Amino acid sequence: MAPRVPEDVPLVLTATDRTLSRRYGSGDVPTVTVSGRLGDLAAWLTGRRPHQPLDCRRSGAVAPLPELLGWP
Repeated sequence: MAPRVPEDVPLVLTATDRTLSRRYGSGDVPTVTVSGRLGDLAAWLTGRRPHQPLDCRRSGAVAPLPELLGWP
């Protein structure tokens, strides 16, 4: 699902119910961190609605989830 993450959005996904973290992209803009249950992260990344809300932060402040690109 990496192609769905915009190149200009450094994104870190962190599962709260597993010991898993995944980084996408690079750059100088502040990193966006999205945290939640692994299944909910996978649902969001594939374009489905998560069962539980995800926590999204940019530079430590609460932020809206970034818009993902369409299917490759």
